[in-house]
Amino acid sequence: MFALLTFINFYSHDLSIYYDTDTFVQASQHNFYSVDFFLDWRLPFIPLLYKILNCDFIAIGYLQTILYILSWLFLSWTLTKIIQSNWLKITSVFGVLFIGLVPEFQIWNNILLSESISISLLVIFVAFLILHNAIKKKGYALGIVGIAAIFSFTRDTNSYIVLMLALFYLVFFFVQRPRNYQYLFLTTFFSMFFLFTNFTSEMLKNVRSDDGTPILKRYQIPLFNIYHFKVLTNNDTIEIFKKYGMPVSPNLQSIQKHRNWYVLLFREKEFKDFVFWVLNYGKNSYAKFLIFHPLYTINELLINQEKIFLLANKSSIFKYASMPKVTSSSRFTINSQFPNRFFHQAKNRKELLQLLRSKGIGHTFIPFKFILFGLGGLLFITMAMACVFRFSWTRRDGLLYFAMFIFAFPHILLCFHGDAIEIERHCVGSLAHLLIAIFLLIIFLMGNLFDKKKK
Repeated sequence: MFALLTFINFYSHDLSIYYDTDTFVQASQHNFYSVDFFLDWRLPFIPLLYKILNCDFIAIGYLQTILYILSWLFLSWTLTKIIQSNWLKITSVFGVLFIGLVPEFQIWNNILLSESISISLLVIFVAFLILHNAIKKKGYALGIVGIAAIFSFTRDTNSYIVLMLALFYLVFFFVQRPRNYQYLFLTTFFSMFFLFTNFTSEMLKNVRSDDGTPILKRYQIPLFNIYHFKVLTNNDTIEIFKKYGMPVSPNLQSIQKHRNWYVLLFREKEFKDFVFWVLNYGKNSYAKFLIFHPLYTINELLINQEKIFLLANKSSIFKYASMPKVTSSSRFTINSQFPNRFFHQAKNRKELLQLLRSKGIGHTFIPFKFILFGLGGLLFITMAMACVFRFSWTRRDGLLYFAMFIFAFPHILLCFHGDAIEIERHCVGSLAHLLIAIFLLIIFLMGNLFDKKKK
C-alpha cells in the first residue's frame, strides 16, 4: 500500500528540474576514474548516478522514487526484526510508513536534486544502525560503513551526522567492557568520510565560471550568501565581524538589493578586500561567531521556525514543484535547455498558490506539521510515563536512540546556518532525521515500559 500511494503521488505531479540540476549534470561529465570526478563542486554520489543513467531524467525520477520506497520499507522491516511485542511491531510499521508519506518529503521524488536520494539514504543508514545496535554482526557493521560512505558523499551536511556518530562510537569503545572493536572500526571509517568531504571541498578545482567571477570552493558560494543576506543586513553583526577583521567599504551595503550583487562583488575593485577576506577568513570567522554567540544562533532558528519546520498553511517548499518540467525521456542538453532555466510558471505568490492548488500539490497525505506536533506530544507523554515507572535512562541498547534524537538538533542548526537562501530545501533532510528520531525514541520507550509492566 505504501509503494502504491508513493507511486500515485509520483505520477500525479510533474517531474521538475531546478536551478542546481545542471551542476549535477556537469559534474557527471567527468571521467569516473579521474581525480576531477571527486573534486567537482558536487560531491560524487549523485553525479555518479547521473552518469550511470546517462542523464536520463525520467530514469532518475523513477530511481529516486523506487529508492525512497525501498528505504522506508527496509526501516519498517528492521523494526519488526528487533521488536518483540506484536502490537508494537504493527505500530512501528504503520508509524514509519506514515512518516514516509509526508508530502514535504514525497515531493522531492519529482524534483531532480539531491534531497530525495539523501532522505532515502538517511533512512537506510538509520536502519543499519538499529540492526547493528541490536545484533552486533560484522556484516551489519560493513553495511553501516558502505551506506555511511554513500550518505556522506551525497550532501555536505550529511558528513557532520557521520562525524557525530563517530564520536558517539568512540565513547562507546572506551566505556564498554569488554571493548568491542567494531565501534573503533566504525569510528575510523566515519572520520575518514568526514575528512574526505572536507578535503575535497578545500581542493575544489572544476567549477566553471562564465560571468567573470572566480572559481570558488564548494562551501564558498553559500558562504557569500550568508555574508550578503545575514551579516551585512544587521549593523550589530557588522560591528562584530569588523572585530574579526572584516573590511567594510562605504558602498558594500548599497548592493544589498541589487539583482546582480554577486557579480558586482567580484568585478568592482572597491570590494576586493572584502572578497579576499571572506575567501580566506570568512569560514572560520562565521563558525567562531556562531559558537560564541549562541543566543543569536538559536534565536535566528526560532525567528525562522515557520520556514524551517514547514509550519505555514501552504508550505513554500512546494514552490519547487512548479519549476521547469521534464516532458520526455531524452537526455538533457545543457546549452539548449538551461539558458531558460530561471523562469517560474507563476508571476507572484497568489498565482503560485493557485497553480499548486490546481495540481493538488501539498494536499496528498498528512502534512509535516501535524505529524511533528503529534509525535512531539506522544514523546512527551511517553517520557513522562518513563519517569513515573522509573525507567533506566542509561540502558546501553537505548543510547543510540537518544543520541539520534539529540543529533537531530545540531543537524538542523547546520543546515539552517549553512546557507542564507532556500532554507526550507536545505533543512528538509534534517527534518526527516528529527521525525524518525522522535518516532524511534517513542517506540523504544514504549517497548521497554511494556516489558517492565509485564515483569
